Amino acid sequence: MQEKMIDILVPYSGRGGVEHVINRVALDLNRHGYHVRVVQLVWEHDSWLDPSIDFRPLTDHKVEHISQFYDIYATFLKESTCPDLILATPWPYLSYIARKVIRTVGCEESCKIIGWLHGPVATYEKYDVGGIPHLSQADRVFTLTKSEGAKIAEILGEEKVRVVYNPVDLEKCCKPAGKGRKEISHNLLYVGRLSEEKRVDVILKALDQVSQEWHLTVIGDGDQRGELEEQARELSLAEQVTFCGWQQEPWLYLQNQRMDIDFLILASDYEGFALVTVEAMASGIPVISTPVGGMIELIKPGITGYLFEKNRPDQLALILNAVEKGTLPIPEEAALREAMACFREDVALDDFREKLLF
Repeated sequence: MQEKMIDILVPYSGRGGVEHVINRVALDLNRHGYHVRVVQLVWEHDSWLDPSIDFRPLTDHKVEHISQFYDIYATFLKESTCPDLILATPWPYLSYIARKVIRTVGCEESCKIIGWLHGPVATYEKYDVGGIPHLSQADRVFTLTKSEGAKIAEILGEEKVRVVYNPVDLEKCCKPAGKGRKEISHNLLYVGRLSEEKRVDVILKALDQVSQEWHLTVIGDGDQRGELEEQARELSLAEQVTFCGWQQEPWLYLQNQRMDIDFLILASDYEGFALVTVEAMASGIPVISTPVGGMIELIKPGITGYLFEKNRPDQLALILNAVEKGTLPIPEEAALREAMACFREDVALDDFREKLLF
């Protein structure tokens, strides 16, 4: 029997959580007899895929308008083989592009399209990379959270939407064995880009308001790093905040540095799905976050972490003070790991493959 071909259609790439998940899914599908092509519409010469994956970068020229993606992908399919399935990710607009292209090349009857979202539709709409009308062109839509799936199902129908979980290698997730900081009661961790929407400034403002001294370890880099370092100095927090820069393996880095971590913390205005939160919980580290992405579903107050409202450093400070006083408990490691079982790599990948079949 001829192996089925799947195109994972992506616009650009980076080196974040989405790229990690695409790697894991592509490798798993290849192992189970599919021929996966990762088709990147615009390539900026980043090496982000496992070398065993069939990688098809289509152009390294600047694209002036999103509509140009149609010509790029149509030219590719006319010169190669039409796949059996297109996983259009992460933008909703790519589902529309995929539909238009397979109609043009004449393989619409034999090719299915799945719009694989990695964030809320509202965020994609904000950045003009598609919305519900574009997702309507897909045969099926994958979302990462039940709440986002329910919103889309209200418009497109329940039969069209499936929730999938990002695979996490839970075996590699273990709490760093720290050497401790006797002079500091508790330690916070932030892992991610240092960009405006991440609102690391809110975390710093909260540290300025707490009654006891906390330490914050920041792993990541971005265009706001200098501004955040200056803010820490202005708030007299320079000794309490450590900027570690970007790390390829943040959990291994923490192990090597022997850092005690009590909470992972996010203050984002929006998130797609912060994979680092799952990794933290699977490591036995609870999470304090704004209610973005899948955080409302992942965080059960007192069991897996705590939630606070966006742009409310005062609420975050109240949580930290309550933890310090013992009126809010630090969640137990066993409960955290149990809550993350559905993200275990083999479980999540098996479920993903099953939902490809329709």
